[in-house]
Amino acid sequence: MGRLEEEAEVITTSLEDDRGAQTRSALEAYFRGFNAKDLSLMPIDEDVYFKAPVNPEPVLGLESLGPFLEQVFSKFDRIVVQRTIVEGEFASVMLD
Repeated sequence: MGRLEEEAEVITTSLEDDRGAQTRSALEAYFRGFNAKDLSLMPIDEDVYFKAPVNPEPVLGLESLGPFLEQVFSKFDRIVVQRTIVEGEFASVMLD
């Protein structure tokens, strides 16, 4: 998967614990699924509430999110993760 697993810088804080490891694992799975353009690989809850600046109305539920993500998939060849900062259940990801 290139930089996502091999070269991306991962920063963890002193709060890194099992929750932080789970957060990092979920992010890695999300971006693997995104780059594979395969929603089934992405750890997204069935009851997801998704709101983004490019979409005026929130998307409710995985069934509704699928078509939105399919449109997003078509705009990107792949996402390259440059840096991930994880602090417990919170994370920040810098993409290329």
